Amino acid sequence: MKQINSKELKKIVRKLNNKSITVEIKGVISILINIESVQAKYTRKNGIIELQDNRTNVTIKIETELLYKALQSENRNIIELYLDNYQDIRITVVE
Repeated sequence: MKQINSKELKKIVRKLNNKSITVEIKGVISILINIESVQAKYTRKNGIIELQDNRTNVTIKIETELLYKALQSENRNIIELYLDNYQDIRITVVE
């Protein structure tokens, strides 16, 4: 896994568009969500990553204000986000 900064994170999130992904959140609240066709964007100005399911219009918003570490796998299909509020988020591109 390679550490990434917020500028790189914006590019990586944009490349998720129209792909199938799995979002796994672990911590105080744990959840696993599969999204078949995602509309993804990261606005650095307000610090929010939005992942919207194109089929159901369900949206996941991740506030990055508490982000202290972001990693990407070497093959670029996994993003891990670590937040100060004890929530760890893994976004995996489903091939």
